[in-house]
Amino acid sequence: MINEYEDNSYDFYFINLVDLDMLYGHREDPAGYYEGLKIIDDGLDKLMSVLNDEDIIIILVIMVLTQLMVKLIILESMYLLLFTKRI
Repeated sequence: MINEYEDNSYDFYFINLVDLDMLYGHREDPAGYYEGLKIIDDGLDKLMSVLNDEDIIIILVIMVLTQLMVKLIILESMYLLLFTKRI
């Protein structure tokens, strides 16, 4: 995404980070989930370093609690939206 941003490819970016929970599940593999969060955090640092003051970044995390049979399930979705203003 950073390469596309630097090339002025788009004015709006939408990134779905749902793989983090799908691959690790914060209950089933806390260590893997933590490592995935570190990867996202490092990527955000890199992204923030190239953004302009006029850009808007929104990170949206949606958690849904549901009970399936007896087990409580937490479904998590994470999205990153970036709006740019090109001059």
